[in-house]
Amino acid sequence: MTQKKTSLRSKDWLKQDRSFISDRFTDLGFDCAEEIMELRIFDLLNLNRIDAETAKEMILALYRTFNANSLMDESIELKLIDQYYPFAQWRSKHKDLSQVLVRDLIMTEDINQKAIVRIFNSIRKAFFKSKEYNSREYRFSDYWEMQQKIKEKKQ
Repeated sequence: MTQKKTSLRSKDWLKQDRSFISDRFTDLGFDCAEEIMELRIFDLLNLNRIDAETAKEMILALYRTFNANSLMDESIELKLIDQYYPFAQWRSKHKDLSQVLVRDLIMTEDINQKAIVRIFNSIRKAFFKSKEYNSREYRFSDYWEMQQKIKEKKQ
């Protein structure tokens, strides 16, 4: 059984894209949300035209599409409950932040939007301190080039 792909141009997707960032991703060669879910967050941050804020907004749109915890998010936003998430437990499962996939973050059980932002910020900080970050140039110009370099690296 094949899984249905979520097109970045579909009406269902565009309802979740509050920051209108899908165009940047389609311009870079992405067709569906699942392609982004399979990226390492470090690779996402190393894509041309994708700054840290754009990456965060895409991750939040993916969260709202695939694993939304709307009641919890609204309650936290309205300060009806305190935000709780076992960050230490998540970190113990993901010791090497450079290997965390977008899917690993978004599909975590019982995660909420505030926790996603906090974890993303720690991954972002690790990226900027890593050898993969170069302030002068992005590693990948588009999705196709990224796929080619990843294939070459595996060989």
